[in-house]
Amino acid sequence: MSKSQPFNIVVYPPEAIRRKAIEVSRDLQGKGGLFVLDDIDYFPHVTIIMQELPLENLANVREMLRGFAAELKPFALRSVGYRQNDRGYAHVEFEGSHLRLMQKEIGERLISLRNGLLRKGDDEYMKSCSELEANNIRIYGYRFIGENYHPHITFTKFESRNDQAYSDVSEVDFSFEAAQIGLFTLGQYGTCRELVELFNLSK
Repeated sequence: MSKSQPFNIVVYPPEAIRRKAIEVSRDLQGKGGLFVLDDIDYFPHVTIIMQELPLENLANVREMLRGFAAELKPFALRSVGYRQNDRGYAHVEFEGSHLRLMQKEIGERLISLRNGLLRKGDDEYMKSCSELEANNIRIYGYRFIGENYHPHITFTKFESRNDQAYSDVSEVDFSFEAAQIGLFTLGQYGTCRELVELFNLSK
């Protein structure tokens, strides 16, 4: 069996947005945040799709993403506010219509490159999840596709929902022009741990 590894394909925000995300992440650390963004070991990002990929196909994945990025022009991402879900993930969410189209196209192109691999735990998760999520995992190897994909930058994760997380954190606008796609190794809590390659959108 060929070796594989989990990867995160993302929109990589510009430096000013990454700095904002790091500041909020630091503010939340004292409230029990389980990781802190730093742009070194934990990179701010907007996930497009997470995948378990065979390492033998990694060069082809990089080539595909390079070509895909060259087909796109930079586009606007509009932030719609800070959020926290029931699992304790604290994030800023973005309006997602454009990214949903991008995600679907990248997901389609990855089908032949991931060799049917699933991320750790997805086999078990499919036994109890919704039919929509199960179909997404079977087809695309990722549960959050289409209507249940909500693009965001995660600031941190708490052990459980923390209703006081943003009590003294000023909410700022995170809207930006997306100009880069990134391929990163995937860490715990959906983090981006090591940069593999950045792909510039065509100007």
